Amino acid sequence: MAANEADTLLHVLDDDLIDDEDRQQDIESTLGDRKSPGETFDTSQLQAPNANDFSNARLIEELEGRRMRPTGFRDQDIIALQKVLDAEFEQEKEHLIRQHNEKKEQAMKEAGLQRRRAQLEKQLTEEKQEVAQNKIVAGWLSLVKQDETPLTARIEVNSISARALAKAMWTNTSLTSLDLARNNLDDFAGAYIAKLLKRNTALVKLELDSNNLGCRACNAFGEALLSNNTLQHLGLESNPLTNEGEKPAGFRYMVQALSKNAALTSLNLWRCGLGTPAGHDLAAGIQANRTITFLELGNNSLALSDLRQIGARVKDNRCHYDALQQQAMAKQREQDRILQEEKKAQDLLRKERELHDWLEAQRLLRAEERRAEEEERFRRHVWQFVS
Repeated sequence: MAANEADTLLHVLDDDLIDDEDRQQDIESTLGDRKSPGETFDTSQLQAPNANDFSNARLIEELEGRRMRPTGFRDQDIIALQKVLDAEFEQEKEHLIRQHNEKKEQAMKEAGLQRRRAQLEKQLTEEKQEVAQNKIVAGWLSLVKQDETPLTARIEVNSISARALAKAMWTNTSLTSLDLARNNLDDFAGAYIAKLLKRNTALVKLELDSNNLGCRACNAFGEALLSNNTLQHLGLESNPLTNEGEKPAGFRYMVQALSKNAALTSLNLWRCGLGTPAGHDLAAGIQANRTITFLELGNNSLALSDLRQIGARVKDNRCHYDALQQQAMAKQREQDRILQEEKKAQDLLRKERELHDWLEAQRLLRAEERRAEEEERFRRHVWQFVS
Protein backbone atom coordinates (compact mmCIF):
# COMPACT_ATOMS: atom_id res chain seq x y z
CA MET A 1 0.00 0.00 0.00
CA ALA A 2 2.80 2.42 0.92
CA ALA A 3 4.50 1.69 -2.41
CA ASN A 4 1.33 2.52 -4.37
CA GLU A 5 0.85 5.75 -2.42
CA ALA A 6 4.50 6.63 -2.97
CA ASP A 7 4.10 6.16 -6.75
CA THR A 8 1.12 8.52 -6.66
CA LEU A 9 2.95 11.11 -4.60
CA LEU A 10 5.92 11.03 -6.96
CA HIS A 11 3.75 12.79 -9.54
CA VAL A 12 2.33 15.48 -7.24
CA LEU A 13 5.02 16.29 -4.66
CA ASP A 14 7.86 18.68 -5.33
CA ASP A 15 11.48 17.51 -5.22
CA ASP A 16 12.30 19.50 -2.09
CA LEU A 17 9.81 17.55 0.04
CA ILE A 18 12.47 15.11 1.17
CA ASP A 19 13.79 15.26 4.71
CA ASP A 20 17.19 16.85 5.29
CA GLU A 21 19.15 13.64 5.95
CA ASP A 22 17.73 11.76 2.97
CA ARG A 23 18.04 14.79 0.71
CA GLN A 24 21.70 15.27 1.64
CA GLN A 25 22.37 11.59 0.94
CA ASP A 26 20.60 11.94 -2.41
CA ILE A 27 22.69 14.98 -3.35
CA GLU A 28 25.94 13.35 -2.29
CA SER A 29 25.06 10.19 -4.20
CA THR A 30 24.29 12.18 -7.34
CA LEU A 31 27.47 14.23 -7.09
CA GLY A 32 29.42 11.04 -6.49
CA ASP A 33 27.97 9.52 -9.65
CA ARG A 34 28.99 12.55 -11.70
CA LYS A 35 32.52 12.68 -10.31
CA SER A 36 33.22 8.96 -10.45
CA PRO A 37 36.23 8.42 -12.77
CA GLY A 38 35.11 4.90 -13.54
CA GLU A 39 31.99 6.25 -15.19
CA THR A 40 33.88 8.59 -17.56
CA PHE A 41 33.82 7.44 -21.18
CA ASP A 42 37.40 6.52 -22.13
CA THR A 43 38.31 7.60 -25.68
CA SER A 44 42.06 7.20 -25.32
CA GLN A 45 42.00 3.82 -27.07
CA LEU A 46 40.02 5.14 -30.02
CA GLN A 47 41.88 6.32 -33.10
CA ALA A 48 40.95 7.48 -36.55
CA PRO A 49 41.75 5.08 -39.42
CA ASN A 50 45.20 5.64 -40.91
CA ALA A 51 44.94 6.26 -44.65
CA ASN A 52 48.59 5.38 -45.06
CA ASP A 53 47.73 1.76 -44.21
CA PHE A 54 45.30 1.48 -47.11
CA SER A 55 46.23 -0.28 -50.33
CA ASN A 56 46.03 1.72 -53.52
CA ALA A 57 42.73 0.05 -54.42
CA ARG A 58 41.29 0.72 -50.94
CA LEU A 59 42.56 4.29 -51.07
CA ILE A 60 40.80 4.95 -54.37
CA GLU A 61 37.63 3.23 -53.11
CA GLU A 62 37.55 5.38 -49.94
CA LEU A 63 38.08 8.57 -51.93
CA GLU A 64 35.42 7.80 -54.51
CA GLY A 65 33.02 6.70 -51.77
CA ARG A 66 33.27 10.23 -50.41
CA ARG A 67 32.95 11.77 -53.89
CA MET A 68 36.60 12.78 -53.89
CA ARG A 69 38.57 12.45 -57.13
CA PRO A 70 41.93 10.63 -56.81
CA THR A 71 44.88 12.69 -58.10
CA GLY A 72 46.98 9.66 -59.03
CA PHE A 73 49.64 10.75 -56.54
CA ARG A 74 49.41 8.47 -53.49
CA ASP A 75 50.94 10.91 -50.98
CA GLN A 76 48.52 13.70 -51.91
CA ASP A 77 45.55 11.33 -51.86
CA ILE A 78 46.55 10.01 -48.42
CA ILE A 79 46.78 13.55 -47.00
CA ALA A 80 43.38 14.54 -48.45
CA LEU A 81 41.66 11.37 -47.24
CA GLN A 82 43.25 11.53 -43.78
CA LYS A 83 41.77 15.00 -43.18
CA VAL A 84 38.31 13.62 -43.92
CA LEU A 85 38.88 10.52 -41.81
CA ASP A 86 40.04 12.64 -38.85
CA ALA A 87 36.95 14.87 -39.09
CA GLU A 88 34.65 11.83 -39.32
CA PHE A 89 36.40 10.28 -36.33
CA GLU A 90 35.90 13.40 -34.19
CA GLN A 91 32.19 13.44 -35.06
CA GLU A 92 31.83 9.76 -34.22
CA LYS A 93 33.73 10.22 -30.96
CA GLU A 94 31.45 13.11 -29.96
CA HIS A 95 28.43 10.97 -30.80
CA LEU A 96 29.71 8.10 -28.65
CA ILE A 97 30.46 10.44 -25.74
CA ARG A 98 27.04 12.08 -26.04
CA GLN A 99 25.34 8.68 -26.20
CA HIS A 100 27.29 7.51 -23.15
CA ASN A 101 26.39 10.65 -21.20
CA GLU A 102 22.71 10.33 -22.09
CA LYS A 103 22.64 6.74 -20.87
CA LYS A 104 24.47 7.75 -17.71
CA GLU A 105 22.06 10.64 -17.11
CA GLN A 106 19.07 8.37 -17.63
CA ALA A 107 20.53 5.84 -15.21
CA MET A 108 21.07 8.61 -12.67
CA LYS A 109 17.48 9.78 -13.08
CA GLU A 110 16.17 6.27 -12.59
CA ALA A 111 18.39 5.79 -9.55
CA GLY A 112 17.23 9.13 -8.16
CA LEU A 113 13.62 8.16 -8.77
CA GLN A 114 14.15 4.90 -6.92
CA ARG A 115 15.77 6.72 -4.02
CA ARG A 116 12.94 9.23 -3.97
CA ARG A 117 10.32 6.46 -4.04
CA ALA A 118 12.08 4.74 -1.14
CA GLN A 119 12.19 8.01 0.78
CA LEU A 120 8.48 8.62 0.21
CA GLU A 121 7.66 5.08 1.31
CA LYS A 122 9.69 5.71 4.46
CA GLN A 123 7.81 8.96 5.11
CA LEU A 124 4.42 7.33 4.56
CA THR A 125 5.29 4.50 6.93
CA GLU A 126 6.39 6.99 9.58
CA GLU A 127 3.22 9.03 9.16
CA LYS A 128 0.91 6.01 9.37
CA GLN A 129 2.65 4.72 12.48
CA GLU A 130 2.50 8.13 14.13
CA VAL A 131 -1.19 8.64 13.31
CA ALA A 132 -2.02 5.12 14.53
CA GLN A 133 -0.51 6.01 17.90
CA ASN A 134 -2.40 9.30 18.25
CA LYS A 135 -6.18 8.93 18.22
CA ILE A 136 -6.74 12.68 18.44
CA VAL A 137 -4.72 13.34 15.29
CA ALA A 138 -6.39 10.37 13.58
CA GLY A 139 -9.77 11.89 14.40
CA TRP A 140 -8.78 15.25 12.96
CA LEU A 141 -7.48 13.61 9.78
CA SER A 142 -10.80 11.82 9.35
CA LEU A 143 -12.72 15.08 9.74
CA VAL A 144 -10.40 16.89 7.33
CA LYS A 145 -10.70 14.21 4.64
CA GLN A 146 -14.51 14.16 4.95
CA ASP A 147 -14.86 17.97 4.99
CA GLU A 148 -16.54 17.83 8.38
CA THR A 149 -14.22 20.06 10.41
CA PRO A 150 -15.37 23.21 12.21
CA LEU A 151 -14.44 26.47 10.52
CA THR A 152 -11.54 27.03 12.92
CA ALA A 153 -9.27 24.46 14.56
CA ARG A 154 -6.27 24.27 16.88
CA ILE A 155 -4.50 20.94 16.21
CA GLU A 156 -1.56 19.58 18.17
CA VAL A 157 0.76 17.60 15.89
CA ASN A 158 4.45 16.80 15.64
CA SER A 159 6.68 17.07 12.58
CA ILE A 160 5.62 13.64 11.27
CA SER A 161 1.86 13.87 11.77
CA ALA A 162 1.96 17.44 10.42
CA ARG A 163 3.00 16.02 7.04
CA ALA A 164 -0.02 13.70 7.03
CA LEU A 165 -2.28 16.60 7.98
CA ALA A 166 -0.84 18.80 5.23
CA LYS A 167 -1.56 16.18 2.56
CA ALA A 168 -5.08 15.66 3.89
CA MET A 169 -5.65 19.43 3.63
CA TRP A 170 -5.00 19.49 -0.12
CA THR A 171 -8.68 19.07 -0.98
CA ASN A 172 -10.34 20.17 2.26
CA THR A 173 -12.96 22.91 1.94
CA SER A 174 -14.47 23.02 5.44
CA LEU A 175 -11.55 24.43 7.46
CA THR A 176 -10.85 28.15 7.03
CA SER A 177 -8.59 28.84 10.04
CA LEU A 178 -5.82 26.46 11.18
CA ASP A 179 -3.65 26.98 14.26
CA LEU A 180 -0.47 24.86 14.37
CA ALA A 181 1.54 27.19 16.60
CA ARG A 182 3.85 25.93 19.37
CA ASN A 183 4.12 22.39 17.95
CA ASN A 184 7.93 22.37 17.60
CA LEU A 185 7.58 21.59 13.88
CA ASP A 186 10.79 21.29 11.89
CA ASP A 187 11.62 23.04 8.62
CA PHE A 188 10.71 19.99 6.56
CA ALA A 189 7.22 19.78 8.08
CA GLY A 190 6.87 23.52 7.51
CA ALA A 191 7.56 23.04 3.81
CA TYR A 192 4.81 20.42 3.59
CA ILE A 193 2.37 22.77 5.31
CA ALA A 194 3.36 25.64 3.03
CA LYS A 195 2.87 23.53 -0.10
CA LEU A 196 -0.71 22.70 0.87
CA LEU A 197 -1.51 26.33 0.03
CA LYS A 198 -0.83 25.54 -3.64
CA ARG A 199 -3.85 23.22 -3.69
CA ASN A 200 -6.12 24.26 -0.81
CA THR A 201 -8.64 26.97 -1.71
CA ALA A 202 -10.46 27.35 1.61
CA LEU A 203 -7.84 28.28 4.20
CA VAL A 204 -7.96 31.97 5.11
CA LYS A 205 -5.86 32.03 8.29
CA LEU A 206 -2.76 29.96 9.14
CA GLU A 207 -0.89 30.26 12.44
CA LEU A 208 2.59 28.70 12.68
CA ASP A 209 4.11 30.75 15.48
CA SER A 210 6.86 29.36 17.73
CA ASN A 211 8.02 26.43 15.59
CA ASN A 212 11.36 25.74 13.88
CA LEU A 213 10.60 26.79 10.32
CA GLY A 214 13.53 27.97 8.24
CA CYS A 215 14.85 28.40 4.72
CA ARG A 216 13.02 25.42 3.19
CA ALA A 217 9.63 26.44 4.60
CA CYS A 218 10.18 30.03 3.41
CA ASN A 219 10.99 28.81 -0.08
CA ALA A 220 7.83 26.68 -0.08
CA PHE A 221 5.74 29.62 1.11
CA GLY A 222 7.22 31.68 -1.72
CA GLU A 223 6.04 29.15 -4.30
CA ALA A 224 2.62 28.86 -2.68
CA LEU A 225 2.03 32.61 -2.45
CA LEU A 226 2.60 32.95 -6.19
CA SER A 227 -0.59 31.00 -6.89
CA ASN A 228 -2.68 31.08 -3.70
CA ASN A 229 -5.50 33.64 -3.74
CA THR A 230 -7.38 32.80 -0.54
CA LEU A 231 -4.96 33.01 2.43
CA GLN A 232 -5.32 36.36 4.20
CA HIS A 233 -3.28 35.91 7.38
CA LEU A 234 0.03 34.07 7.87
CA GLY A 235 1.61 33.91 11.32
CA LEU A 236 5.31 33.00 11.41
CA GLU A 237 6.26 34.65 14.69
CA SER A 238 9.28 33.25 16.56
CA ASN A 239 10.59 31.00 13.77
CA PRO A 240 14.28 31.03 12.70
CA LEU A 241 13.36 31.86 9.12
CA THR A 242 16.89 32.85 8.05
CA ASN A 243 18.86 30.96 10.71
CA GLU A 244 20.08 34.28 12.08
CA GLY A 245 20.95 35.49 8.59
CA GLU A 246 23.01 32.46 7.57
CA LYS A 247 20.39 31.12 5.12
CA PRO A 248 18.59 34.13 3.60
CA ALA A 249 17.70 32.65 0.18
CA GLY A 250 14.37 31.10 1.20
CA PHE A 251 13.16 34.24 2.95
CA ARG A 252 14.22 36.35 -0.03
CA TYR A 253 12.15 34.16 -2.35
CA MET A 254 9.15 34.34 -0.02
CA VAL A 255 9.11 38.14 0.19
CA GLN A 256 9.68 38.46 -3.55
CA ALA A 257 6.46 36.47 -4.01
CA LEU A 258 4.60 39.16 -2.05
CA SER A 259 4.81 41.40 -5.11
CA LYS A 260 2.57 38.98 -7.04
CA ASN A 261 0.22 37.94 -4.23
CA ALA A 262 -3.07 39.82 -4.02
CA ALA A 263 -4.77 37.99 -1.14
CA LEU A 264 -2.52 38.21 1.93
CA THR A 265 -3.41 41.16 4.16
CA SER A 266 -1.68 40.24 7.44
CA LEU A 267 1.84 38.84 7.99
CA ASN A 268 3.41 38.28 11.42
CA LEU A 269 7.23 38.08 11.37
CA TRP A 270 7.87 39.18 14.94
CA ARG A 271 11.11 37.89 16.50
CA CYS A 272 12.25 35.77 13.55
CA GLY A 273 15.91 36.79 13.75
CA LEU A 274 15.82 38.28 10.27
CA GLY A 275 18.72 40.72 10.44
CA THR A 276 19.69 43.60 8.17
CA PRO A 277 20.08 41.72 4.82
CA ALA A 278 16.64 40.12 5.20
CA GLY A 279 15.25 43.56 5.99
CA HIS A 280 16.63 44.83 2.68
CA ASP A 281 14.98 41.90 0.90
CA LEU A 282 11.65 42.56 2.60
CA ALA A 283 11.76 46.27 1.84
CA ALA A 284 12.39 45.49 -1.83
CA GLY A 285 9.88 42.65 -2.07
CA ILE A 286 6.96 44.48 -0.53
CA GLN A 287 7.16 47.57 -2.74
CA ALA A 288 4.87 46.12 -5.42
CA ASN A 289 2.43 44.65 -2.89
CA ARG A 290 -0.94 46.40 -2.53
CA THR A 291 -2.80 44.21 -0.05
CA ILE A 292 -0.75 43.82 3.16
CA THR A 293 -2.16 46.21 5.75
CA PHE A 294 -0.68 44.59 8.87
CA LEU A 295 2.97 43.56 9.14
CA GLU A 296 4.58 42.77 12.49
CA LEU A 297 8.39 43.11 12.39
CA GLY A 298 9.45 43.68 16.00
CA ASN A 299 12.66 42.21 17.46
CA ASN A 300 14.36 41.54 14.12
CA SER A 301 17.29 44.02 14.13
CA LEU A 302 16.23 45.64 10.87
CA ALA A 303 17.77 48.83 9.53
CA LEU A 304 15.81 51.98 10.30
CA SER A 305 15.75 52.94 6.61
CA ASP A 306 14.17 49.59 5.71
CA LEU A 307 11.61 49.90 8.50
CA ARG A 308 10.62 53.34 7.23
CA GLN A 309 10.32 52.09 3.67
CA ILE A 310 8.28 49.06 4.74
CA GLY A 311 6.12 51.17 7.04
CA ALA A 312 5.39 53.63 4.24
CA ARG A 313 4.25 50.83 1.93
CA VAL A 314 2.01 49.27 4.60
CA LYS A 315 0.55 52.70 5.39
CA ASP A 316 -0.16 53.30 1.71
CA ASN A 317 -1.77 49.87 1.50
CA ARG A 318 -3.93 50.66 4.51
CA CYS A 319 -5.00 53.97 2.99
CA HIS A 320 -5.73 52.19 -0.27
CA TYR A 321 -7.71 49.56 1.63
CA ASP A 322 -9.66 52.22 3.52
CA ALA A 323 -10.42 53.99 0.25
CA LEU A 324 -11.62 50.75 -1.29
CA GLN A 325 -13.74 50.08 1.80
CA GLN A 326 -15.28 53.54 1.57
CA GLN A 327 -15.96 52.99 -2.11
CA ALA A 328 -17.49 49.63 -1.33
CA MET A 329 -19.60 51.15 1.45
CA ALA A 330 -20.71 53.97 -0.82
CA LYS A 331 -21.54 51.47 -3.52
CA GLN A 332 -23.43 49.37 -1.00
CA ARG A 333 -25.35 52.41 0.22
CA GLU A 334 -26.23 53.28 -3.36
CA GLN A 335 -27.35 49.71 -3.97
CA ASP A 336 -29.38 49.81 -0.76
CA ARG A 337 -30.97 53.11 -1.88
CA ILE A 338 -31.82 51.67 -5.27
CA LEU A 339 -33.23 48.54 -3.64
CA GLN A 340 -35.26 50.69 -1.23
CA GLU A 341 -36.64 52.76 -4.08
CA GLU A 342 -37.43 49.61 -6.01
CA LYS A 343 -39.13 48.23 -2.92
CA LYS A 344 -41.18 51.41 -2.53
CA ALA A 345 -42.12 51.28 -6.19
CA GLN A 346 -43.06 47.61 -5.85
CA ASP A 347 -45.08 48.37 -2.71
CA LEU A 348 -46.89 51.20 -4.48
CA LEU A 349 -47.54 49.00 -7.47
CA ARG A 350 -48.77 46.25 -5.17
CA LYS A 351 -51.14 48.65 -3.38
CA GLU A 352 -52.44 49.98 -6.69
CA ARG A 353 -52.97 46.41 -7.85
CA GLU A 354 -54.74 45.54 -4.60
CA LEU A 355 -56.97 48.64 -4.93
CA HIS A 356 -57.74 47.78 -8.52
CA ASP A 357 -58.56 44.21 -7.54
CA TRP A 358 -60.77 45.44 -4.65
CA LEU A 359 -62.63 47.89 -6.89
CA GLU A 360 -63.11 45.20 -9.51
CA ALA A 361 -64.40 42.84 -6.84
CA GLN A 362 -66.82 45.51 -5.61
CA ARG A 363 -68.03 46.17 -9.15
CA LEU A 364 -68.65 42.48 -9.71
CA LEU A 365 -70.39 42.24 -6.33
CA ARG A 366 -72.71 45.16 -7.14
CA ALA A 367 -73.39 43.71 -10.58
CA GLU A 368 -74.28 40.38 -8.96
CA GLU A 369 -76.54 42.13 -6.45
CA ARG A 370 -78.31 44.05 -9.25
CA ARG A 371 -78.75 40.85 -11.21
CA ALA A 372 -80.23 39.16 -8.15
CA GLU A 373 -82.59 42.12 -7.57
CA GLU A 374 -83.71 42.06 -11.21
CA GLU A 375 -84.40 38.33 -10.99
CA GLU A 376 -86.41 38.86 -7.79
CA ARG A 377 -88.51 41.67 -9.36
CA PHE A 378 -89.09 39.57 -12.45
CA ARG A 379 -90.12 36.61 -10.32
CA ARG A 380 -92.61 38.77 -8.37
CA HIS A 381 -93.98 40.30 -11.55
CA VAL A 382 -94.60 36.89 -13.05
CA TRP A 383 -96.24 35.71 -9.82
CA GLN A 384 -98.59 38.68 -9.75
CA PHE A 385 -99.51 38.17 -13.38
CA VAL A 386 -100.28 34.49 -12.83
CA SER A 387 -102.31 35.23 -9.74
